[in-house]
Amino acid sequence: MTLNMHIKLFATLLIIPLANIAFGQYNFRDSILDVNNVSAQINPSGTQFYNSNSGGAFEVPINSNRSTIFSSSLWLGGVDVNNSLHIAAEINPEQGVDFFPGPLPLSPLIHIDSATSEIYNRVWHIMKEEVDEYLLKYQNPLYPEYIIPESILGWPAHNYISGYNYYLAPFFDVDNDGYYNPFGGDYPDIRGDECIFFVFNDQLNYHSSTGGADLLNFEIRGMAYAFNCPENDAFHNTVFLNYKIISRSDISFYNMSCGIMTDFDIGYPTDDYVGCDVQRNCYYGYNADDWDNNLPGNSGYGYYPPAQATVILVGPKADDDGIDNTMYDEFGNPNLDFSTNGINCGDEIVDNEKYGMSRFASITGGGNPAMSDPQTAIEFYNYLRGYWRDGSPFCYGGTGHPSGGGNTSIPARFLFPGNSDPVFWGTNGIAVDAWDENTAPNYPGDRRGLGISGPFTMHPGHIKEIDIAYVYARSQTDEINSVELLLSYVDEIRNAFVSNQTPCGNEIIHTQMQKNTTAGLQIKLFPNPANQFINISFSNLDYQSVNVIIRDINARVMGSYKISDIIQENIIDVSAYPEGIYIVEVKSKSQTSFTKLSVMR
Repeated sequence: MTLNMHIKLFATLLIIPLANIAFGQYNFRDSILDVNNVSAQINPSGTQFYNSNSGGAFEVPINSNRSTIFSSSLWLGGVDVNNSLHIAAEINPEQGVDFFPGPLPLSPLIHIDSATSEIYNRVWHIMKEEVDEYLLKYQNPLYPEYIIPESILGWPAHNYISGYNYYLAPFFDVDNDGYYNPFGGDYPDIRGDECIFFVFNDQLNYHSSTGGADLLNFEIRGMAYAFNCPENDAFHNTVFLNYKIISRSDISFYNMSCGIMTDFDIGYPTDDYVGCDVQRNCYYGYNADDWDNNLPGNSGYGYYPPAQATVILVGPKADDDGIDNTMYDEFGNPNLDFSTNGINCGDEIVDNEKYGMSRFASITGGGNPAMSDPQTAIEFYNYLRGYWRDGSPFCYGGTGHPSGGGNTSIPARFLFPGNSDPVFWGTNGIAVDAWDENTAPNYPGDRRGLGISGPFTMHPGHIKEIDIAYVYARSQTDEINSVELLLSYVDEIRNAFVSNQTPCGNEIIHTQMQKNTTAGLQIKLFPNPANQFINISFSNLDYQSVNVIIRDINARVMGSYKISDIIQENIIDVSAYPEGIYIVEVKSKSQTSFTKLSVMR
């Protein structure tokens, strides 16, 4: 098939009948991540895990009819050179919509229209096994009946609408020609064992969530993913999310903050607390006691209820300042700034630092109006900057508000951090006792958490990224409570993300391209046909170890071998193989090759 034929096919796959858009009450074309113990609905918008019919769509354990999250949303806000506020943020679509499906035109003078947005009112769902099968079978003479699936053919690598960025979803360009062509070996660059790509913006329509706030003109590309790693409890109960935030504006924004709001409903929604961990860059929701209520319409967890965390794995890049920001100064004193928990701080590299969680806010569903859901642009921005809805600064103790026992002489950058802030960054260096909702004590209720990264600057064309993990844990023993177990899971997820390696042997972010071509790597088998043993050797290999998989003609794996010494001939015992034809697959980090083996006696 020619490239032009492929483009026409992609356009056909892209422009399909879509649900109608009703602004303020959005009908999203969503999909579900469910490769592990979590079933999570992903929407082509700024609010995830929300279903317009049932509310919370973050079911865990899977098929349990119980959930820990009602919704989780992206918040972005900053001011222009005239100090005018521009913001886009949501609680959930029931309370207003600021984000809409689709990318934005390259020129800020051109606006996306409803027809284009409707085209992108969908998500692109793909499994890693589909990519692996493509790499194994496409143009492989051993699999003449293989057909490339729609998930690969219809991958939205390019935007064919005039005036838009031609490149959209990431892909591996095997032949380096700049075009996505699966018929030439190109394939989607995804994360996880299950992956969903989507794109949205804040430009299309009136910001009904933030009360008509001025637009940012940002395009956001999202990728949600999960791993099928049942032998590891942390990964088995985690969903990941990456946002790439692109400014299509023609003006700069200052004092920008990026927030991730999570509306926790740990089963029954009105008996919860929230807390945060400064060092781990996470916040979490948990039940206020050892029993989660179970009432009609709200399936509770009963005894030993779980805890749910939102983790900022990597926040937006900090503005350049010409130095390597470190946690401590030359005299050993804490600097009390974002280097306390930032990424790449103190690595002796200048201006590569990224934010972790630089603030944490708690928002109540009901109760004190000053601490409840924001309704206007300035109220949303207040939360992003460490102020309550009424403009009061967060303060240490009680509920964190002056009316709820907060000490106005002690600031609080982080609400309810427990003892996770050993240098007291959150209180400007003032030593304080551990503080959480349980010991405050506060009344349980419906809680939202807001993890904040910033401030930073967004100039026209700037791109910022944020990586998030949603981690669930449930301890059903008196030896460790669910929050303690949760934080141990968070450690596992954060360490794996830094090392870029899951416990099941997968990369989280692909660092090298695999090819479905046999060019380069050569395999030699001797004798062939074989009787008892074969000697296998290699040439044109780009790495010092390989994996060898031998399959029968029905693709059943007969043997799998890891060979580290590729200089010598290596002997493989095939004496137990029945007579017949076998496929030998050899894989290095970036090469794959096949050959035939005949066993005869």
